[in-house]
Amino acid sequence: MAMYDVIVIGGGSAGFSAAEVAANTGASVCIIEKGRMGGECPNWACVPTKALLRSAKLYHEAKNDLKDFGIHASSVSFSFKEIMARKDAVVSAITGKGKKMDRIAKELGIDVVRGSAVFVDDHTVRVGKNKYKGKSIILATGTTTFVPPIDGLKKSGYLTFHDAVSLTVQPKSIAIIGGGPVGCEFATFFAMLGTQVKVLQLSEQVLQREDSEIGAIAGAQLQEIGVDIKLSTKTLSVKKEGKRVRVEYQVGAQKRQSILVDHVLLAAGKRAAVTELSLDKAGVKLDEVGRLHTDEYQRTNIKHIFAAGDVDGGMQFTHTAHLEGTIAAHNALSKTTRSMKKRDMRVVPRATFIHPEVASVGITAKEAADRKIKVEVAKFPVGGLGRSVTDNNRVGIIKIVVEKKTGLILGGHMIGACAGEVIHEIALGMHLGATAKDLSTMIHAFPTYSESIAAALGRYE
Repeated sequence: MAMYDVIVIGGGSAGFSAAEVAANTGASVCIIEKGRMGGECPNWACVPTKALLRSAKLYHEAKNDLKDFGIHASSVSFSFKEIMARKDAVVSAITGKGKKMDRIAKELGIDVVRGSAVFVDDHTVRVGKNKYKGKSIILATGTTTFVPPIDGLKKSGYLTFHDAVSLTVQPKSIAIIGGGPVGCEFATFFAMLGTQVKVLQLSEQVLQREDSEIGAIAGAQLQEIGVDIKLSTKTLSVKKEGKRVRVEYQVGAQKRQSILVDHVLLAAGKRAAVTELSLDKAGVKLDEVGRLHTDEYQRTNIKHIFAAGDVDGGMQFTHTAHLEGTIAAHNALSKTTRSMKKRDMRVVPRATFIHPEVASVGITAKEAADRKIKVEVAKFPVGGLGRSVTDNNRVGIIKIVVEKKTGLILGGHMIGACAGEVIHEIALGMHLGATAKDLSTMIHAFPTYSESIAAALGRYE
């Protein structure tokens, strides 16, 4: 039986970060991975979707916006096959289809075992016929697509994000169940290429985690490019009709309706990928709905078994997965609790790459009110910026949540061009404990989108 200081189950963003940190200390490390090294984000999710969105946005702009800049193209067309081929090339350039990570692991002296891990006891896992023992074990198995209990859904079939980025033929129509970041990004991609898109969203707004005003603008912009959005909508059934699929749904208390589409794409959330691990053999507990929880040290209820990344039920972002992986590895090798590191998720920016982009960090005004924190909200329409006028990107708004008593920045929320970049100035300000006055009095280059921050906070000078 092979023995290791640390066994990492999963070679994605969290798992590989954990293995790298552990290996750099001189510890003996093994990664167990059943798929491509690198995990979902670079291979099937974040990277390929952004590559696809880049192609779709360029086509949409060329078709609809060039004339506004005095440019006239006689015809604009696209090849879905070539768009997908470019996506594959982008993924390959970043991950080498997992081979780059394999090479790095080899250089670091990390053993890579291919296959699915199953616990034998709290220190031992089995992969096939072989057993591996670790002083500490880190779970980084990620998530699987949540399949809601919709009548006929499993029988009729559906696409996951994994399937959607692997399509070889553009669908003429698609129904997307879920209006969160994944659903909205795919809606943007398909709609910009001319696919008929209907988003069925259970909550009262798309991007339900975002500020309500930002969510409303995002929904309006999706509708502007042709996405049919149904809010407060319950998907009732899915039924195969020939080569197509009929989706029945109900908006609020209205009459039931249905739509016939080529595909159904599931984007209704994720669940921890732990069902195949036999966690009970290790004594690791899940809650009543199957979630795996960790403490601030990334520990499960078993002190030498840690979890990091999407699997632990926290913030499901690649950037937080990297952080959690490094913390889990450090703590897995720590001799005492005193020497362990705690995760710090107070400032976590996020971005959704629809058109225009949505980005946020910290709390909204509503969340502040729920916590009984008195705040002011500084706002500025992005369309008022010189850069917005020159680029013809007039849609958008930035909102900055400021604590009344201290002037500290508690949150930032934006929809507009380059929002995913601009939000990081607010995040840095929060990270360093800056006040609204600190950011408002800083000189911002003209003309840039970052000026929106100083413009919004102008009254704090």
